[in-house]
Amino acid sequence: MSFTDILTHGLISQNGSTATYVVGMLVTIVVSYLIGSLNFAVIFSKARGDDIRLHGSGNAGATNAIRTYGRGVGIAVFICDFVKSVLCVFIGMLLMPADGFAYVAALFCMVGHSFPLYFGFRGGKGVAVLTGAMLTLNPIAGAFSIVLFALVLLLSKYVSLGSIVMSLAFPIINRFLPFSLFSRPEVMDQRSMINYILSILVPMLMAVLVCIMHISNIKRIYNGTENRFGEKKK
Repeated sequence: MSFTDILTHGLISQNGSTATYVVGMLVTIVVSYLIGSLNFAVIFSKARGDDIRLHGSGNAGATNAIRTYGRGVGIAVFICDFVKSVLCVFIGMLLMPADGFAYVAALFCMVGHSFPLYFGFRGGKGVAVLTGAMLTLNPIAGAFSIVLFALVLLLSKYVSLGSIVMSLAFPIINRFLPFSLFSRPEVMDQRSMINYILSILVPMLMAVLVCIMHISNIKRIYNGTENRFGEKKK
């Protein structure tokens, strides 16, 4: 099988057996989770002989990395987490040229990031991973969602609130402004229907995960104790 064939038909043929499809989905889940578990905030902090989870908010993500180690490290963390998300989505696409595998790959990359196997299941909140996934899965919906994040951040100065709004906006915009690199069949079979449902359901699950990971932030916003962007940790 040539590289062109893989791009066109995937490593798992659309016409393959149900068992092959299920195995491919399991491979997508496991590989994406393991890649997602490479939490770069923790990796970079341990390279410095430290653990970012002992500082600031305790979150292993780009925002806390900026507050703890400076803008350069924080940006590097964001870029690495962003890229691993894009990589997982493309792995899903290469395995099966349909939206379903790609969306599942994005979700489990986020799960791995938030609950990393290699670091005691204590990771980040998945915002950088979500951003990479959104822009790869649906660049139009992703861009609109990021604009909403920027507006909320500008008005409220809460990174956490902007992240929550962005995560909730993406499933809605993605539903009404769908995007796919792959054409859907005119008459969808059972497998195509599953892929279509996953493309709608998974973004909702991604939003739920982001909201769950921000529960403490939501409480602090309600109590007026959440840190605003640019302020020192209270």
